[in-house]
Amino acid sequence: MKKTYWFAAAFGAFLCVASTSCSNEEELNENPVSEKIAYDKDEVVSDEEVIFSTFDHAQKNGLKSTGFYTYDIRVLHGNSNDFPDLVNIGGYSYSKLDQDFNEGAGGEWIYLYYRTYNTTVEQPLTNMAAIASRRWYSESDLRSCMSDYAGAWYPGRDQNDNPVDMNAGSGGKYVYLELSKDNMYAPITGIQVVSTTKDYIYLKSKVVDGRTYYPVKCYTDILDNANRNVLWQAMEFNMDTNKHKKNIYIYYTRD
Repeated sequence: MKKTYWFAAAFGAFLCVASTSCSNEEELNENPVSEKIAYDKDEVVSDEEVIFSTFDHAQKNGLKSTGFYTYDIRVLHGNSNDFPDLVNIGGYSYSKLDQDFNEGAGGEWIYLYYRTYNTTVEQPLTNMAAIASRRWYSESDLRSCMSDYAGAWYPGRDQNDNPVDMNAGSGGKYVYLELSKDNMYAPITGIQVVSTTKDYIYLKSKVVDGRTYYPVKCYTDILDNANRNVLWQAMEFNMDTNKHKKNIYIYYTRD
């Protein structure tokens, strides 16, 4: 069983100001449907490992690899690694994205679950972002941080509708996933998770099998342990944890 580390939220940190503040100085720099590629080929390294792709998962299960919209994402977590491949939440079936986001970092086991369908049955997800902080955020804190940005943003929640710190118990920054269903953007059709020893913080986008993938970016003004401001940069989901050896990034595509 993983060892769970208990620690108090850092006193003296404060919401939406200084190093953990939400920034409204810059608007989203994405074109809603046709986004320019800003991919630096020098960033490709041999140890990059795609540890999960919704397209690959669909093909392995005999499904078409295109045309699936992502409608919701849940973040399930706990102190034992007994997460099923499928869960029912609110009458909907969610598939497990088979990667523990705290792997090698201690703390809780944390998995993303996603819900897809091949037709437009409701407004699908169109944007993904992240918030990093030195302190725990409530749902109202998270909503306040994203209130300056277009779209109906909401935090990644567990099966009980509670926001989840994706570094829970690992000793790193508090990291929260943010989701949006703003219909001015094209729907998200695929998700990819990458593990690497390479620092991808400045990677803007990449192309895989003809699809352009965009990294989930940090939307808070905060310094990492390397004293870099990670605002608008690719979010490393093991950010500043004590023991991890690899960096984890989430990408999404609308192609």
